[in-house]
Amino acid sequence: MIKHISMGRFKEMAAGMSKSENMEKVRELSFKLNAIPEMRSIEIGFNFLDAPNAFDFVSVSEYEDMEAVKMVVAHALHDELVDFLKKVTEVTHAVTYEI
Repeated sequence: MIKHISMGRFKEMAAGMSKSENMEKVRELSFKLNAIPEMRSIEIGFNFLDAPNAFDFVSVSEYEDMEAVKMVVAHALHDELVDFLKKVTEVTHAVTYEI
């Protein structure tokens, strides 16, 4: 199994919307990925503790194997999410690993 964890910080205003509106849009776009057969699961969490090193969101997704990861990454729904994240986040970090 493959896990992918990403996290980031949102801009206060971007794409004509507030930080909280963009966070909800990211949740919506992320859960659309469940329509892709190769997506095993996805979980989205938003930070509620104020700390200097905290990120605003984390995404944890699971895939059967690297072929499934490649299929999801190549999908238009994934492109839509990534394009939006590029507009509304200041910084993102990710790690992908095998269990």
